[in-house]
Amino acid sequence: MAMLECYQPSLVAWRILSRVADAFMTVDEHDAVTVMKRLAYPVVGDPAVVAGESGGVGLAGLIRAIGDRQIKAHLRLGDQSRVLVINTEGATDPLKYEAIVGEAPGSILSRNAGTAA
Repeated sequence: MAMLECYQPSLVAWRILSRVADAFMTVDEHDAVTVMKRLAYPVVGDPAVVAGESGGVGLAGLIRAIGDRQIKAHLRLGDQSRVLVINTEGATDPLKYEAIVGEAPGSILSRNAGTAA
């Protein structure tokens, strides 16, 4: 994995995003790792997803937001909300991924074999 480690934002990007974003947040590495494991070992019937820390961080932020009444209200998240979360990274470092999740990425994906995509 390329890691989820950013100590300061890109000044060029920040100049734009700070003016047009409705909201933004930081996400702890622990939350990103928890999502990696949750995606690798989903509930019965859902496909397994291989996501690196950076890939899963959007979902980690959403989970945190809906679990916090104040953030949820600020974002106006409710039962009728539709949210798009994009996974931007797979197991870019397969050995580190396996150390974190407990299983090789190929093994996780092989569990999806034979299921409808």
